[in-house]
Amino acid sequence: MERLVGVVHGFSVNRSLVVVVPFVIHKELNIERGDRFSVKIDDQDRIIYESIEEGKEGNTGRHAATRPKPPASLSSTRDEVDV
Repeated sequence: MERLVGVVHGFSVNRSLVVVVPFVIHKELNIERGDRFSVKIDDQDRIIYESIEEGKEGNTGRHAATRPKPPASLSSTRDEVDV
């Protein structure tokens, strides 16, 4: 199930584009500074961020053992993000 939580704007940092995670999402999913995510694009050109959990792809997430598993994906259309 998808739900619209907010609309954000991207801003440039060096050659990358930074997109802010709304407070309601990082509070609900217990996301903290330094957490790692894989970034994907689906066949509808949506950007999908997935938390990288401990042991997955050889990476170790700081909170993987203590926080609840997030939904399969949080996505944003390209219209919502300045790319």
